[in-house]
Amino acid sequence: EAICRKALQKRRLNETAILAISENITAAERDGCRSHGLFRLPGYCLALERGKASHDALPEVKSLAPSCVVSDAKGGFSVP
Repeated sequence: EAICRKALQKRRLNETAILAISENITAAERDGCRSHGLFRLPGYCLALERGKASHDALPEVKSLAPSCVVSDAKGGFSVP
């Protein structure tokens, strides 16, 4: 998790997203789902470096019904 946090902090990602992405990557590695683990970290970093993702966006989630939500990543990552 520390590797993820350090890499994302270096690229100025907001702390909310850093926490969510780091936890997600760490859980994927722990669970043996390598395609959603550290494999994804370089892609997150490149997206931030190239301006493809906002470093300060906070996703907005709206509940439409008891089992239905709509999420807007606001130009950032959908993980948080």
